[in-house]
Amino acid sequence: EKKETQMELEHKNRILSEMSYIDGLTSISNHRTLIEHLKAEMVEASRMDKPLSIALFDIDDFKKINDSKGHVFGDQVLVDVATIIRNNTRDADLAGRYGGEEFMVIFSGADLAVASAIAERIRAAIESFGFAEETTVTVSGGVEQFSDQSLSDFIQAADKKLYRAKQNGKNRIDSSPF
Repeated sequence: EKKETQMELEHKNRILSEMSYIDGLTSISNHRTLIEHLKAEMVEASRMDKPLSIALFDIDDFKKINDSKGHVFGDQVLVDVATIIRNNTRDADLAGRYGGEEFMVIFSGADLAVASAIAERIRAAIESFGFAEETTVTVSGGVEQFSDQSLSDFIQAADKKLYRAKQNGKNRIDSSPF
């Protein structure tokens, strides 16, 4: 009987450990995992002088989707978007839910051109996906290549481009410099 309890405990600990790294709703990495991974990738990129890029995505007019279709529907949209993002990234990339309706992809070893191309593929895949109730869902994105700046400056640069994509009409990826 004692052995069974030990196994149950190990199982529960494994689940808790996974929960601390995985977003409960979308089953992709959570904010904490993204930040830890990004910090490590930045160190590696600096040390090995290899490219590193990130993309921030935000679901366009998500509040409108939630308000008109309800939160259960909105949650399903988040799950579907997360799956599309994961299915359109490379094995080397890490996709996660950055918060709310925002997602981040960390493109290990990818320069701005490569990361932008993948981000555009993700944007197009989301736009053309058959969401329930014939709902059209789009995302805007900002892509930034690492240039030895701080963690917060790196993320903020991608965020500024995301915001500019929203200002310029949504459903687009912005990777152009400021």
